[in-house]
Amino acid sequence: MYVTMADPSTLYLSVGIVRTIDRSYDLHRIYIAALNAAASKPVCVNTMNGALQYSSEMYAKDVKSFLSVFTHMLKALDSSDASFQEEYDKLEMQEGNLTN
Repeated sequence: MYVTMADPSTLYLSVGIVRTIDRSYDLHRIYIAALNAAASKPVCVNTMNGALQYSSEMYAKDVKSFLSVFTHMLKALDSSDASFQEEYDKLEMQEGNLTN
């Protein structure tokens, strides 16, 4: 988590989670599954070197709005990460059905 007040009138928050991905997973499928898991959420996705990262950032004018949105950011990150394996398995099954 990164919080700054470089501009005294604005708060900035960046939160992220990283998960290690098994090297046997297909990199292209990892990225698509991660995007599907994060769909319609205020979450960015990045994959590299056997890791998957979800992140979210926000600017706020006051602490009250900052705190209320922070819980939504955490929920979006958590639900994206929790949905990843299911999305990956769906893609794996769909691609398997296409090749059979």
